Amino acid sequence: RHDRPGRTGGTWMPAGVLCAPVFHAPVFQSPARRRIPWARRVASVSTRFFRVVSRAAPEKTMKDLSPPRVLPAVVTEPTSHSPKGLTCVLIHGWPDSPLMWSSQVTALTNAGHRCIAVPLPCYHPDDAAANLPGVTLPTFDTAVDDVLVTIKSLTNPGGGSLTNDDEDDEPVVLVCHDWGCIVGYRLQGKRPRLVRAVCAMDVGNDVDGLTAKETAFIAAYQGWLIAALAIGGNVGDWMTTSFARMSNAPSLQPGGLDFGRGGIVPHRRNWPYLAFWRERLGRRVRGDGGDGNGNRVIRGVKGNRRVPHCPVLYMYGADKPSRFHGDGWLAGVRANGVGSLVVRVENAGHWFPVTHADVVNERLTRWLDLIGDLPRTNIRSAL
Repeated sequence: RHDRPGRTGGTWMPAGVLCAPVFHAPVFQSPARRRIPWARRVASVSTRFFRVVSRAAPEKTMKDLSPPRVLPAVVTEPTSHSPKGLTCVLIHGWPDSPLMWSSQVTALTNAGHRCIAVPLPCYHPDDAAANLPGVTLPTFDTAVDDVLVTIKSLTNPGGGSLTNDDEDDEPVVLVCHDWGCIVGYRLQGKRPRLVRAVCAMDVGNDVDGLTAKETAFIAAYQGWLIAALAIGGNVGDWMTTSFARMSNAPSLQPGGLDFGRGGIVPHRRNWPYLAFWRERLGRRVRGDGGDGNGNRVIRGVKGNRRVPHCPVLYMYGADKPSRFHGDGWLAGVRANGVGSLVVRVENAGHWFPVTHADVVNERLTRWLDLIGDLPRTNIRSAL
């Protein structure tokens, strides 16, 4: 029965979670079930992975939190105006917040650029309301729409269309890290006129060519975080926090957001991992246009390529257990035309925007000067 929180067809689960996956060893499965491919089994389960059953949140609150919605972005105006000044939209990743961009915001505003630091849905400062009981987990599609309406509300107060490009849209430069890169790639594919250029840090849009060791590492830690999301509660928070601490996440370091909030990383911040694997496994089963990496193939864009059709600066840390891009991605960025380049940050891990801020800021501001001299890319939406 599914009429009581914490019950899933007779199997006990944490309150608020329905249909979390339960895997049984093959010896306990019927011969017919053992013949079902694992990818199809997991994809089938993942489509109903979470459904919040609590109805504690008021109806008006639920309506206000339904996507698309304007996220509580942090806007910083330039300290002095520059003829090359651009609007930069900064999108963080796991388990961070807009606070991770503090050094970049200072450098960019001093160079004459306007900064809009947008939180991922359910991340600080969006977490207080978005994590109320009854609020469903985001997906990348809803996250893109949320970021899109947030940008438009702060750059084109007159509104305009959510689904179509508007001639009066102010083009922005996306500066992204980690899962923020995935949101950025998809936003550019959906609204290319709105995005003048993309600076992506440490996560590419193509992971073909990873070694077996790299693939195993990614599968292990992402599986751990998905399990933490499924378990939820204090145990899920502990699992999430333990991996964040092991990874030296800046939010848990002195001065970081979570360091000052009791040293706990909430498990609901793991939603991007669930969303990614649901998409990847689901598309493999359905065969509906995925490329095998969880990415949509954007039809109508030259070569169906995964590199955004605009200038791209891709920066990555050279010293970490696994890359989050393939060699083909680096080659694609280098061949993307004027304004696109790859920067390898030596002796740097995943959070190099924080640990190697001086290097990042110098390369980023110099690249933005170049972008300011280039004409806008003329391409219609391919979606």
